Amino acid sequence: MSRTGVSWFALAGCRKCAAYGLKRDLAEIIDTDGRTVSLQDVHNGIVRNID
Repeated sequence: MSRTGVSWFALAGCRKCAAYGLKRDLAEIIDTDGRTVSLQDVHNGIVRNID
């Protein structure tokens, strides 16, 4: 479901969670459908719905 070192918090899709991930040098996550999602896009509000 996710890459090594990527925690479940990023799947929430909230900007605060994305900012936390970015501070921990995480660039992207893989959502429950196997899509790669950029944490920067989540933080910027481009990606709003993450399942």
